[in-house]
Amino acid sequence: MSRIVQQSKELGLLAYPPPYQCWFALSSDPDFTALDNWQEVHTFIWEELALPFADSFFITNKNLQATEQVSLGDRPECIGAHMHDTLHTWGDFIFSGNYRFTRSDALAGIDLLLKYSIVPKVWTDHSNFIGNLLHRPHVTSTPTIKDTAGYVYENDLYTLDLVKSAGIRYIWNGNLVRAPIGQDRTLSRHRWYQESGLRFSKTTRTAISVLDNLTAGLQQFRNPTVFTYSRAANRQYYRHKFPDGTEFYCFPRFGSWQLGDIDGISKILNPETITKLIQSEGTMILYTHLGKRHGELNENRQHIPQATRDTFVQLANEHNAGRIKLSSTSKLLDYLVLRDNATVVNDEIHFRPDDIRFPSLDINDLKDHQFGLATRNRNIRVLCNDIEVSAYTLEETTSASEFKLSFG
Repeated sequence: MSRIVQQSKELGLLAYPPPYQCWFALSSDPDFTALDNWQEVHTFIWEELALPFADSFFITNKNLQATEQVSLGDRPECIGAHMHDTLHTWGDFIFSGNYRFTRSDALAGIDLLLKYSIVPKVWTDHSNFIGNLLHRPHVTSTPTIKDTAGYVYENDLYTLDLVKSAGIRYIWNGNLVRAPIGQDRTLSRHRWYQESGLRFSKTTRTAISVLDNLTAGLQQFRNPTVFTYSRAANRQYYRHKFPDGTEFYCFPRFGSWQLGDIDGISKILNPETITKLIQSEGTMILYTHLGKRHGELNENRQHIPQATRDTFVQLANEHNAGRIKLSSTSKLLDYLVLRDNATVVNDEIHFRPDDIRFPSLDINDLKDHQFGLATRNRNIRVLCNDIEVSAYTLEETTSASEFKLSFG
């Protein structure tokens, strides 16, 4: 059973649906994914192992140094072969010669998404792309730009309105987390510094925790790379408002820039890390590039090394054993939004809308998800947007006081 995140005397809402103790999603960027590598990855992950992950994609490829990359414009059959929930910006415009990305490229991208009925929920920035939103952004996220003399210019790189109209609700915040292992947990100041990965001894980390508490009101005088604690620091997602007033949810990814490729997966996600994730009862969205090999290991060989295959087999085994729930990034984030906007009152659980992802919540939004409840009373009431729901199932698990709630 996972931890309880909200409870009344009669009812508790579990962090994750039973029997799972934690939740893992894969967030792979499509850089350097040539067709043969794509085929090997697709066959192994989505056919042989049949893992419930989703992929990301480029809409178009203008990169003159990576002309074989798979994209929606060139290989729509690949994008349709397994689930893709993440748009890796409007395309690869890095090393595009004299070609310059503008808003017109995003509009063409919208047309392609509509043509193939694709509604991505997640956005990840790409390298040094001029249209990035949060990772090394180059321009302001407003439709116009005013210079120091007061002149106003149309911003032909502004696309936030198109990002939202495409269906995006979750944006990678541009950062990688290496520690703590397991997000979606509120940590005490002491525990944060013990798990944060600072390269100090345990005693020194304890001292930093104490000093952090004593100097909490002196932020301007403290080293922000050392004093990193806040109660919100380990969130898996959070609300972010851009300069134009548009709001999205943002999320960090777990990983390492140096290990973010098919060869690094077995190192960043080694057996010890997987065990710690289970013990943490938290979440992880792993940053990687499934179609990209490490530059020093790019010799003639099968694309997926055996160590990486073993890692995915271990994930499959942990999922089948009921310890790690696997899913797409969007399903994990959708679940967290639904869970965090639910309230438990006496013997009732109320599912309520939020104003970003589910502005008008109904029963159909709940059908793709299951929720864990801790109670000794099967006669609970379930309400969605203040309307009582009768079409639900309460399934008992291995524990007499633990149930799995599902809809439809």
